[in-house]
Amino acid sequence: MNFANHFPSSHNEGKAPIIRRFVIQTVQTVKERSPNDTRLTFYDSVAAGMVLCKQICVEDEQTLEICVSQLWSSPGTTVVDKVRVIFGGLDVYSNSLNVGAGSLCSDRFDIINRLKTNSTPRTPCLCDPKAVLTHLERSLAPTSTILKALGERDRLPNNRQIYELILTYNFSLAETAELKIHFPGLSGHVYESALEGGPFHMIFDSNKKLCFTADCYPSAKKLEKGKGYVLRAAIRHENTSYLDELKNLSAILRIKLASDVSLECFSTQQGALLGLADKKTKNSSWNDVLFPGEKRPLYFSAPKRGSIPKHAVAGDSLVGSVTIDKTPNRGGLEFSGKNPRVKRGPGTDRSVKRYSLRWEVGPALVRDGGASTPAQRKDKKPAGDHVKYKAQLDELRTLLKDRQFGEFDEKYRVAVGQKPDYVPFLSIRLERLEEAAKDNPNPDVDEILNAADAVVEKISTEDIASTLYPVVDSEDESEVSAREEAEKNRRMLSQALLRKLRIVKRTLDAMKDDDDVDKRTSYEQTFEASFKQLRKWNADMTAMSAEVSLMTAERERRRSRFACGLKALGSLEGANASKDMLELRRRLLLALNWRHVVEYEDRWKLIRNPKSYPLF
Repeated sequence: MNFANHFPSSHNEGKAPIIRRFVIQTVQTVKERSPNDTRLTFYDSVAAGMVLCKQICVEDEQTLEICVSQLWSSPGTTVVDKVRVIFGGLDVYSNSLNVGAGSLCSDRFDIINRLKTNSTPRTPCLCDPKAVLTHLERSLAPTSTILKALGERDRLPNNRQIYELILTYNFSLAETAELKIHFPGLSGHVYESALEGGPFHMIFDSNKKLCFTADCYPSAKKLEKGKGYVLRAAIRHENTSYLDELKNLSAILRIKLASDVSLECFSTQQGALLGLADKKTKNSSWNDVLFPGEKRPLYFSAPKRGSIPKHAVAGDSLVGSVTIDKTPNRGGLEFSGKNPRVKRGPGTDRSVKRYSLRWEVGPALVRDGGASTPAQRKDKKPAGDHVKYKAQLDELRTLLKDRQFGEFDEKYRVAVGQKPDYVPFLSIRLERLEEAAKDNPNPDVDEILNAADAVVEKISTEDIASTLYPVVDSEDESEVSAREEAEKNRRMLSQALLRKLRIVKRTLDAMKDDDDVDKRTSYEQTFEASFKQLRKWNADMTAMSAEVSLMTAERERRRSRFACGLKALGSLEGANASKDMLELRRRLLLALNWRHVVEYEDRWKLIRNPKSYPLF
């Protein structure tokens, strides 16, 4: 059943009203589950003639063991008159509590009062269904796997070899949040697991700095907004075939939502789908009593559009819980005596049964008018071409992410041949050239600069200025569409200028003093002109503030305005400061001859920027 209430009562043999301290522990043995999942312990004080009521959640068809004892620090003789246990509560009958992607309402859930006893044949339960989504779950696939044999210090008896599998995952956070890492089938299992516990894992930031560690019983930790987080998990066993099966093990990233998402309850599917009547309210008939054997249907509506996190993508899941029982503490473990006084125990998260609920996030929601992007709303006629170009762009992004440059070039030639002036195609080619240049000590700088200029030339800055900065009527769909398109073009323009600045900066840093002076002067002029244009479109420092600040500090350093460069880096200082920022800051401090600060920074360098990941 859903719950069991415990009513212990007692009296003492002495004449004075003495208060005794009791400990009450309940446990159920459930196969393939740890006793910690079903064990509850209460500490409370009970006086003579007092009734103590405790309500807990129990599992169906499992033996419940209750232990009542007097605490060692509360001496004296105490007699427990009786212990009474009353079972009650509601249950949910459904094939699945998972709601598929794109569903506007849940499937039918049946609420049932299954309890049938001879002593209380008409025990009612109050029905008050509530559904709350509290976390976002995202599945991570491993980016690399390493299987190796451990050294002689890690050996089993009879000189048996132990092997270690190290899995690496990459992820980013769109906002500061609490998160927990879960490995399906391994987390939460120690003695029941054939792998001697779940993976030991560590979280690192982009600088390889350790954020926190966890084991098979992970706890939630708070991480700052940022990119480049790395999760490394280690699993050990003497049988390599077991570890080979786990090379594709997914890690579940469980992120706590900034605010819980409540779902509305309905008694009919049409009501949940269309938001009609039969909705549960505080004064509605939903606060009803269900007698044993009664059944009632239940449906939940979809989360409201504004409640879904903006960073949620298709494939993610919103998870939470469903509670259906509002039965007060009226059954339980009881110590009875003359003129009993009932003492209600405090409610806990495990006093009422919670059913897990999962709502899969579907594709991007379609806005009013039947179009989901500004380009589609601006002109619905070429919608087919837009979808085709977007599909080609997505394919190019995938190839670029996998660093398949040869196949990328072939697909790009086909795509750009169909629409040579399509700015996203030109922008992703620039990104491809910059990505390939990272592994090339002598990249073709002129090719990258020409690709950046091609993007800049195709974007009309006059249209951006005339559309982006005037106040837009939010009720005018055409103006909103034009503004979104202008903002998109501004971001692509800024990205192109930033990539241009990065390759010029890299080239200037690699040049020696005796290199071609004219070429150095030309690159410095290109850097200055590109920076002025970038600052023009990022004056508010809201978009790409970190990269813009780095370029601002680099420009001030080249102009020998070192203090101004330090000021530009002020917003980037902190625990998650990047390696490039710290190196540039060190150069500025040396230029100012602040060697005492440089020595202090160097002592912390091994902690802020480790050269490698620590061992497990």
